[in-house]
Amino acid sequence: MIRSIGVFALFIVVGLLHAGESTKAGAAKKTATELASAMLKGEHAKVVDRTFDKIVEMAGGREKMIGRIGELAKAMEAKGVKFHALNVGEPGDVLTEGKFTFVVVPTVMVMRVPSATLTAKSFLLGISLDDGKHWKFVEGAKVGDKAAREKVLPPLPVQLKLPAMEQPVIERDK
Repeated sequence: MIRSIGVFALFIVVGLLHAGESTKAGAAKKTATELASAMLKGEHAKVVDRTFDKIVEMAGGREKMIGRIGELAKAMEAKGVKFHALNVGEPGDVLTEGKFTFVVVPTVMVMRVPSATLTAKSFLLGISLDDGKHWKFVEGAKVGDKAAREKVLPPLPVQLKLPAMEQPVIERDK
């Protein structure tokens, strides 16, 4: 009887720990989805507000980064490039290193370019300073270069596996 209660208690503890992780992952997915929506709608301030603070700082601050994103969006539109979709997948494991919590959130971006559709798999690296309650992100392509990563990001957990970047798939119009 006592052994059964002990085993039951263990299942409850493991379940609560897992629920805490999924709550953190759920918060990360929610914020990543907000970021994706803001990108598609051209809501540049919302994009910047969900971007890792060091990136914003290196871009010259919030207002400068908002302006740069706006300029880039206009230049892309002038060349016939338009975001069509930015789909957010299920977050990976939530891991902590020092005062930072991390999670990888897979993404699939679909863009219309002249005479073609481009589909690119990537990821967002989520970083939290409050144990997963609030998240800021870095786009996966910016995380791939180790030297740049070390300048911008806090030390990553050894067990954090960053996905390999894949070449985009281009489908030509018929």
